[in-house]
Amino acid sequence: RGLCAAAAAVGGSLSSSCASVEGAGLLGGNWMLRHIAENSQQPFSKYSLEELLRLQELSPTERLLHLDNVLHVGISKIVLLLQDLPLGFGSRGPIREVIQDYVQDLRDLHDNPPEDPNRFKKCILEIFARHRGMLGQIARGLRDFQHEIGEGFEPIADLNSTSLADICEFVPAVQKIERTLDDFFTIRTTLRLLIAHCLQLNPEDRGAEIGFAMHELMQRIPDSLRQ
Repeated sequence: RGLCAAAAAVGGSLSSSCASVEGAGLLGGNWMLRHIAENSQQPFSKYSLEELLRLQELSPTERLLHLDNVLHVGISKIVLLLQDLPLGFGSRGPIREVIQDYVQDLRDLHDNPPEDPNRFKKCILEIFARHRGMLGQIARGLRDFQHEIGEGFEPIADLNSTSLADICEFVPAVQKIERTLDDFFTIRTTLRLLIAHCLQLNPEDRGAEIGFAMHELMQRIPDSLRQ
């Protein structure tokens, strides 16, 4: 079901993506779907401080290859997580825009492989910047969803309006949305932390920009990543 949902997420933009990968010699118009499905099945975990420090032992080329692999896995997982949400949450306009941005990340990473370090670093900096306002998009999606739930379940007599916070404990679908968003924020922050850390290990590369990024990340790291 998740793969079929991913097809809807890619939507009308899939044809242009397929054209580019076919030009690169990859098979068929379903490359993006296969890529998301295959990478989303790979393991993904939070990074401990020790694991981040061990990245310093890798060569610059090995670090970029590692970062590229983790980005493909994490982004693919995010696409399926958001698209496969119940109660039509993934079809909210702001949420679909978020999904499309992540699909665009995969296209950009494909077109700028780590074998060309300068292009790859420029690409991941652009990805980092593209997602700075994403938390606001998720918040708008939640507001739209709350509004739709309120309209669809209008109270009768003297009952109060339906609130997501009030029904979360009793509605499994809403619980799934809550768990999925927690997973999304954890993966998202892990990827952004890894991008900033890997590039900061090369201080000659856009040092001021990455220094700001690290400060921004430390202000926004969720509790799930601090444990």
